[in-house]
Amino acid sequence: TDAASWHGDDEFDNVCFAYESRPEIVLNEVNLAIHVGERVGIIGESGGGKSTLVQLLLRFYQPISGTILLDGVDVTKFSLKDYRKLFGVVSQSIELFSGSIKDNIMYPDTDKVIAAARCACAHDFIEKLPDGYDTVIGENGISLSGGQRQRIAIARALIRRPKIIILDEATSALDQETEQCINSFLSEISRDTTLIVLSHRMSIIRQMDKVYEIKNKIIKEVRT
Repeated sequence: TDAASWHGDDEFDNVCFAYESRPEIVLNEVNLAIHVGERVGIIGESGGGKSTLVQLLLRFYQPISGTILLDGVDVTKFSLKDYRKLFGVVSQSIELFSGSIKDNIMYPDTDKVIAAARCACAHDFIEKLPDGYDTVIGENGISLSGGQRQRIAIARALIRRPKIIILDEATSALDQETEQCINSFLSEISRDTTLIVLSHRMSIIRQMDKVYEIKNKIIKEVRT
């Protein structure tokens, strides 16, 4: 099936998961539906299963029971390469390489690179660098601050216009000013784009349409 024709409704149907190396259940009987255009926040203690939920959605792991569905179809029925094109992911652990900022955003069209950087609140600091978008950064962006690295990673996720954007603790290193900018971006992002945010920052979580908490291996909708 052509990935461009997929709507992007995701559903966890009674999903259970445990790592092969450890017998204990990590997530138990997860039932969760995420519809196109929704903003969904997921909270919970560190190590409680938030990132595991995302890794299951991205098919890095397979459930031991239950099914994950895309538009009502078992995700294992789709080409993994095409399926992952639906997603733009920004994690707390950001991988940048030694090259220019433009190369790290990974797109040949300069205008689109700048547009993505503006959306990610990165354009202003990039323009102030010695060579702007052609500035070469060290391995893993060693010459940049944590917040600057995260903003570049967000721009890189945005530029392909994915149907589903996942921010996995991706705003942890932002200062207050940049956080306000990112909050503005979250409110303006296209309403046909689904947003899944794993975060402890309540200023961001409060913007979500739905908020779920993972606690004691189960997930439930909560109010914030």
